[in-house]
Amino acid sequence: MAELMNSLLKRYCGGISSLSVPTVWTNDKLFSNCRSFYHITRLFFHTSPVSSLPPPPDSNAETSLIPLKLNPNSNFIHNDFTAISDLVSNSLVTSGRALELALDGTGIGPTPSLLQQAFDNFGTKYCDRLLNLFLWAERKPGYCDSVSVFNSMVNVLVNSRQFEMAWCLIFSRLKRKIEGPYMDVYVILIRQYARTGSPFFAIRTFEFACTSMLTHDAVLEDDLFVTLVESLCKKGYVHVASQYFEQRRELGLNCGLPVRIYSILLHGWFLLKDIECVEKLWEKMKKENLKHSVLAYGTLVNGYCHVDQVNVALNFLGEMQREGLKPNAIAYNAVINGLAKEGRLKEALGMLDRLLVSDSGPSNSTYDSLVKGFCKVGDVPGANKIVKMMINRGFVPTIMTYNYFFRHFSRLGKTEEAMSLYIKLIELGYIPDSVTCDLLIRLLCEQERLDLVIQVRKEMRARECELGLSSWTALIHFLCKMHRFEDAIQEFKEIREKGIIPLYPMFTEMIDELKAEGMNKIAEKLCDMMDSVPYSMMSARMYGRCGSEAAKRKTSILQKAKHMSDILKSHKEREFVTRGSRQRISKAG
Repeated sequence: MAELMNSLLKRYCGGISSLSVPTVWTNDKLFSNCRSFYHITRLFFHTSPVSSLPPPPDSNAETSLIPLKLNPNSNFIHNDFTAISDLVSNSLVTSGRALELALDGTGIGPTPSLLQQAFDNFGTKYCDRLLNLFLWAERKPGYCDSVSVFNSMVNVLVNSRQFEMAWCLIFSRLKRKIEGPYMDVYVILIRQYARTGSPFFAIRTFEFACTSMLTHDAVLEDDLFVTLVESLCKKGYVHVASQYFEQRRELGLNCGLPVRIYSILLHGWFLLKDIECVEKLWEKMKKENLKHSVLAYGTLVNGYCHVDQVNVALNFLGEMQREGLKPNAIAYNAVINGLAKEGRLKEALGMLDRLLVSDSGPSNSTYDSLVKGFCKVGDVPGANKIVKMMINRGFVPTIMTYNYFFRHFSRLGKTEEAMSLYIKLIELGYIPDSVTCDLLIRLLCEQERLDLVIQVRKEMRARECELGLSSWTALIHFLCKMHRFEDAIQEFKEIREKGIIPLYPMFTEMIDELKAEGMNKIAEKLCDMMDSVPYSMMSARMYGRCGSEAAKRKTSILQKAKHMSDILKSHKEREFVTRGSRQRISKAG
């Protein structure tokens, strides 16, 4: 992948083999003067456009192609998409020039809808091949350029962390002065930079977006700045976001957003559970007379409930009402959830009554919080009353609502109640989610109900319900324990087909069980299946060859180390004896 990207950078960016956009500045004075980094990247606008460069020759192109039938009707979208999908996912066709020649051989005329369908179908699975497809389409005569397709291509590259290539496409588009890129592209970059731990790159991207806009729209700039601050705070870079905001305020920028930005910063500090910084920021807001806001108070109430300080949240809720502000549904829901989590269900129901007479009213999450609270204290009849209440008021319980019942039954080992609820939900048309499947499978395995495990697993597979790794581990362990090795092997193969790496203890336990039953050939097949997995994060030992080679290697290393230690020890002893003899001789002399 790296070699392909380097070759594409050289091919389409005038020989530039490496991009580091945006460039991180020094931190002597953070974000001094809020300078744009446009001057850092302007050299990229002197590169040749993508569409004007001829493809380089590829001596291996002819041998890497497979015979293809031309599509006589290129207007039939389904056939075109099928042909392109087959090429993109075909491992026999190498990325680069070979893939582009194969696409030429289909006789397909690319359209934006066709490319968009390919991006939606593959996501980030074939990043390099989708990039070849995009560049091939842009060079085709008559191709109608689409901003949404361009955004999708950038999204694929950024989610695959190919930032250099994404910037290369953006610069090329800006140089050609065609429509786009719009703010959506920069939002994608900012969020992904924050996710990957590059807050300064995210800030540089924001500055570049503000500089490169043909029409400087203050509203769009403010919205993008809010996105930047939210992305940074969500990933824990609250201090960076706070400093950058203060410096922009000193320059007179984004001055119309203090309450909104401060609320986001408050939420960020709550996520870090840094109450001291929350209190300092709130005092600052009071000094600037910015506290009179439903958004600010709502953030405080929600935040203190998040850190399990419900009493403080109730104090702020009362202060909010004394200030003449009406709490919104977010504040009420947070308090109800916090009270229910602490088992203070009477107070939570009282808060629900207050929410019912408010303008916003309750929501599904309000009732879910109450159901969760009643199930947590073991009051299933009380939880049932809440479900009936929400149905009578026009709300439809979701599978998440009933998962709280499954969690309660699983904790107490109530198999019959859990199965009764599961069957009823299936009859009503509910589709179990991964949480439902995990809770039910683990419960049945713990209770050693083999017949129900096989039945439920068969139904879940038919409905394409996926298990989590921990539940899969429990299921395979239980099947091996009950000597259902064929079913265990099927589950193991399904794990690998989905790209999930099994836990090493589960793998070795399964191998030991198979060997104990004399099923050595099947054990070897499983080892072959795991040869592609170099290591497990749960263990430093190797998977391959059932761990036998790793064990032998470890034994050999320990033996050599012991042998070397013995040699050094004997050498030191001889040296000590020799030195002592010399000293005695010298004294005698």
